[in-house]
Amino acid sequence: MVTIAFAKGEAAPVLIGTIFYTGQRLLKGGRREFDRAAAERLIAQQAELAELTGLSSMLDLVLLSPEEVQVYIDFVAEVTDMPFAAGAAREELRLAAARYVAEVGLQRRYLHNSLSLLSGNPGEAEQLAELGVRSAILLLHSRRHGERLEQAERLVKLASRAGLRELLVDLGIVSLSGMQKVLEEGLQIRQALGVKVGCAPANATHLAREAVERLGGSTSFVGLDSAVHGVAAMYCDFLMYGAIEHAPWIFPAVAGVRALASERSTESPF
Repeated sequence: MVTIAFAKGEAAPVLIGTIFYTGQRLLKGGRREFDRAAAERLIAQQAELAELTGLSSMLDLVLLSPEEVQVYIDFVAEVTDMPFAAGAAREELRLAAARYVAEVGLQRRYLHNSLSLLSGNPGEAEQLAELGVRSAILLLHSRRHGERLEQAERLVKLASRAGLRELLVDLGIVSLSGMQKVLEEGLQIRQALGVKVGCAPANATHLAREAVERLGGSTSFVGLDSAVHGVAAMYCDFLMYGAIEHAPWIFPAVAGVRALASERSTESPF
């Protein structure tokens, strides 16, 4: 089971940075021949920001082929002790990651990304449990008001019956429009089902990036991205904040919002 030390009282959201995504600069030599020094610097930077802000952090490894599974997982296990997820659109890649994690005994650090009602294999959760994996993201796809709770109930029942114990529900946010209503639904899901809820605000902010940068350059996007993640942090137990390179503005934004609700008196926002 993934072990994360949450703050006392209402939990601060865990921030999950994505690495090895398509187009990332460190993948210059191909997806398996990446710039290891650059990847290690990015991971170390996220860890340092987490320590400075008092927030918990994780990694999400993007997998596109079976050959990447061992390469990426071995690398992450070598350079950091933080928990990690392995995300893949194809079921066979997700299960390949889970099998390798079990083979090298990293189940306690691993978060399966993800289970959904569209996966096409209701037995995926059972296979995870057989491998000793106990933590998974449950991805919701519905865009209609009220359907997310129903989907979450079905997924939680399926995963719990299989033996998964730490469940994180991803609300499936894909646009800024109506985002607050979706976040409010997330609070209902958390209360009704007793699970952690979160989302990937970067999915929404990146859709608006080009238009925003036309107005004021790259700093305009940084402002938008920080603001949206700050708002989402007030509702969520975890945030998949997108490219790990964005950690320098995401961590202060979330920590600053947390400080607004704090009773501490300090010159530092953290």
